[in-house]
Amino acid sequence: MNKIVKHLGVFSRQSSESDWVSTSIAWVVKDTLVLLGQQLINNGITIDSNFQKEPLKIHGNNNMLESVFQNLMINSKDSFALVPGKTNKHIKISATKVPEGIKVVYEDNAAGITPEVQARMFEPFFTTKDPGKGTGLGMSVLLGIVKDHGGTITCNSEVGFGTVFTMIFPELSQEEVEAIPKKVNVCKAMSTLDSRTKVLVVDDDPDILELMETALGTCCSVTSHVDPIQAVEDIKEKAFDVIMTDLRMPNMDGVYITTVAQRFQPQTPVLVITGNDKADQDLQQCLDLGATGILHKPFSNIVNLFDYVQNVLKGKSS
Repeated sequence: MNKIVKHLGVFSRQSSESDWVSTSIAWVVKDTLVLLGQQLINNGITIDSNFQKEPLKIHGNNNMLESVFQNLMINSKDSFALVPGKTNKHIKISATKVPEGIKVVYEDNAAGITPEVQARMFEPFFTTKDPGKGTGLGMSVLLGIVKDHGGTITCNSEVGFGTVFTMIFPELSQEEVEAIPKKVNVCKAMSTLDSRTKVLVVDDDPDILELMETALGTCCSVTSHVDPIQAVEDIKEKAFDVIMTDLRMPNMDGVYITTVAQRFQPQTPVLVITGNDKADQDLQQCLDLGATGILHKPFSNIVNLFDYVQNVLKGKSS
């Protein structure tokens, strides 16, 4: 099991003090949209962001903050799906300075949330989704992230009209901004990958698949399959630089994908995608078969994703 423990930190939800930097909600939202923007557009959803010209700075963990907005955006997309035929679908995000700090308003005009769900939405383990559905964090964890940043969050929703989340975070003074490390630029991480890099992604969750394809597609050539059988055929017939496979899928699992990859493309790194934080026998088997590492859902930071793929490719060429 030591081999699994070594790999579990790639997308861990835990963080160290060095992960906390001087950042802004505008930057966080921009990086989140690199991952989810195209997915929202494909679903007919427009995103309107309104931020001051000079970014309002907070002391934050970008991994955690991006998870907050990923969760809200995915929830909005799912909520719009409950209103068949709706054409004017929009999400609005703004950040303004108020006496209490930085006020962030996230608003959609989707299906809205019933009073019964609003009353329980921040409870641990409460969800309205079917088991295995969705890619985001639970609302109780979202609340915890906001509180970890010294902030507050409230929800105001009306069924049939949409939902508004209001968050308030403490603002950093200029002296604090200068004393705290700055945020890593996602574009710099993206530029280190070659557009000729061929990546295969296999996941039975269409949301995860589209997210990965959209994110990695900005700098790599991505082939994606929701059906692992089609992925196996591609592994047998085409050459890839990186193979990324979900661990749990119907009819075929990540262990089998790893086995096929090791037989037909033994030099190609295999990354196993899982929503399980704990070590288990299937993960161990993948690593024993030759899998290079583990990626954890939800994908909470795009810079980490690019950096990890880059590091895997460096290891392949060394």
